[in-house]
Amino acid sequence: MRRSTTGLIAGAGAAAAGLAALAWSRRRARRPGDPGTRPVPKVPPAPARDEGPGPLDPAVTRHQVTTSDGGSIHVVDHGEGPTVVLVHGVTLTSDIWLNQFDDLAATHRVIALDQRGHGRSTAGDGGYALTRMADDLLEVLDHLEVERVVLVGHSMGGMVSLTAATTRPERFAARVAGMVLVSTSGGPYPTAGRRVPAPLASGAVSVIGRQLARSEARGLGIVPVPRAAGMAARVAFGREPSAADVELTRRVMAPMSPTALAACIGAIAAHDVSTRLAAISVPARVVVGTRDLLTPPFHARRLAQGIAGAELVVLPGCGHMPMLERREELRDVIAGVAAAAR
Repeated sequence: MRRSTTGLIAGAGAAAAGLAALAWSRRRARRPGDPGTRPVPKVPPAPARDEGPGPLDPAVTRHQVTTSDGGSIHVVDHGEGPTVVLVHGVTLTSDIWLNQFDDLAATHRVIALDQRGHGRSTAGDGGYALTRMADDLLEVLDHLEVERVVLVGHSMGGMVSLTAATTRPERFAARVAGMVLVSTSGGPYPTAGRRVPAPLASGAVSVIGRQLARSEARGLGIVPVPRAAGMAARVAFGREPSAADVELTRRVMAPMSPTALAACIGAIAAHDVSTRLAAISVPARVVVGTRDLLTPPFHARRLAQGIAGAELVVLPGCGHMPMLERREELRDVIAGVAAAAR
């Protein structure tokens, strides 16, 4: 795979997985020992600065919500107070929000879901279009009968949240009173700030999809070379993340089905609600790190400009994973939106 295509997929994925490393590892897995294979880039090891987030409180309530297309969405629910709903990015699960449960559940009701094809959730007949995932989200909110929630969407989870807001406005307005959009984009997906021609984007998605399908057929994971898996996770972080946070990300992303990932990449590549952002009327904060390589800050700036009254929060030195890298700042942003939404 050409370097330009790999870069496109890394951007198009908008994911903590670090799809640039994923593409390298697949090529390496197909042709072990090939002297023409580009060597894996050296990534400085993450310093072990702390123990990372601990296990989720065993007192949490778990739900399994059946979707209208026959899927099943796993939901974690804990605490009381203003409701915060957490929606993770591609390759991740609700486990990535452990810090936010620790930081918010004492004063808020915190709900997190595994998106279809991730963690303990399964897809129904509707596949992986972002509109279908938006329906999953709204059906979970309906099932739990929650109102005036603050919706926190990370990466693909932010895209799903934006899709719900712009394509299901009445259902969205009945449940959501505020949004926090973290390391995400309204689309369409550019590379290095430039629009990618549609044929190139479509071709790149097709190539990575075929690679992932072959990996599934061979019983391999989304990153088939073990030593590349840690690098794929590390790419998602900014300066000096803790080793435990990188390892948590690697562990969370590892079990995902390659074919489910391929379908999600296609959905992300097609994502574009940029012309509908003005229709969003709930208070919104847009959060981005200055060292986010997967959804660079220009995505966040465009979102903040397109949503009336949105506030842009820039985190110096942070990568794509503010829920782990900047837990205190993200806690304060979420709590502030929750307080304003009451």
